Amino acid sequence: MASVEIQLLGRFEVMVGGRPVPAPAWRHRRAAGLVKLLALASGHRVHREQVIEALWPHLPPVGGERNLHKAIHLARRGIGDPSAITLSSREVGLGGDVAVDVDRFEREAELALGSPGQGGCALAASLYAGELLPEDRYEEWTQPARERLCLLYLGLLRCAERWGDVLEVEPLDEEAHRALMRPTPMPGTAQRPCGSSGAARICSGKSSGFGPTPSRWPCTRRLCGDPRPWRRSSPRRPWWAGRVSWRRPWRRLGASTPGAAAVCW
Repeated sequence: MASVEIQLLGRFEVMVGGRPVPAPAWRHRRAAGLVKLLALASGHRVHREQVIEALWPHLPPVGGERNLHKAIHLARRGIGDPSAITLSSREVGLGGDVAVDVDRFEREAELALGSPGQGGCALAASLYAGELLPEDRYEEWTQPARERLCLLYLGLLRCAERWGDVLEVEPLDEEAHRALMRPTPMPGTAQRPCGSSGAARICSGKSSGFGPTPSRWPCTRRLCGDPRPWRRSSPRRPWWAGRVSWRRPWRRLGASTPGAAAVCW
């Protein structure tokens, strides 16, 4: 059997012998769903009753068994090898030499987080090609793995101090906001500019949709390098200041001539 590579991060794709399986081979959701479920499982093996419960929970046992056999047939035909999917009286599994990108990402992430340095975390984070199975975002059987991989990816980004990418995944992450608001000096200048472009977005309120509060305006001006001293604006002038009143001013100001103008300062 030729080597099989299954991609689940970012998109679903199966490669056999280095060549991608054409997309029409997975037009039947039963076959694609079975391969995805087995690729996510530990050891790439699942009890047959659990497969039926995950993929066809609305069907009776007889209908679920029928769908399972049909899905196995379609998956074997799509991969091009009858031994690609194994079936026993208890379990369904992937046969032969199968490599899954999720397994590699988890393995490299655990090694990077267990060793010091940011380089390993950045390299492991680059293996995360995107969200797990975005086309199956609302399938219940993908949720545990989806949450686990997302938390692992966030841990790598924090380790590598890629705070802008952290906010792309978790916009309300407090640690990332504090890190981006922290100024970093530029060599050769006495000015203290924003720590990064992400900090500038935070100052302007474009990243989270909320601008700085009035109590933080002085800090924000210093952070973004505004040399002008900050001071509160003067109280708002009343609506009648500087206007000319023609409404019977002689009664109010004691003027003897009707229609005389009284200017309020």
